[in-house]
Amino acid sequence: MKLSFTEIIEAPKELVAELMRNEHNKDWQDGFVGASNIEGNPGEEGCKTRLQYELDGNQFEIIETIWEIKNSSLFHVGYEFGNINNYTENYFESLSENQTKWISNTYFKFPWIMYLMSFRLKRKLRDHSFRNIRNFKRFVESKAH
Repeated sequence: MKLSFTEIIEAPKELVAELMRNEHNKDWQDGFVGASNIEGNPGEEGCKTRLQYELDGNQFEIIETIWEIKNSSLFHVGYEFGNINNYTENYFESLSENQTKWISNTYFKFPWIMYLMSFRLKRKLRDHSFRNIRNFKRFVESKAH
């Protein structure tokens, strides 16, 4: 399953990419509690980070792996949560000195039984992703001004 979006952020591309890479700047995500490094150098390719969340009284962890970084132009990352894995490609393009186009493609991989329910999951995942996109946009723009 694939989810894609494009968002315009009123901030320089370098700031957008920097804030995206910093695992301790994830307060914009719903339920974020904290992060701890598992291996590698934080914010660099190959780094694995344990992200802790609490939503609706449930605590859980997601493992984030940075796959590829290219200056401030792209940031590709994978997430593991139980039997659900996703890979997200983030592209950043300067539209002007203080405006960035953020393009994101997320690919979800489920166990076969979950594919049967994926039509229901898609809406939930899309809604959750959209909230995080808007939260990140507000977070970055608050740092830019």
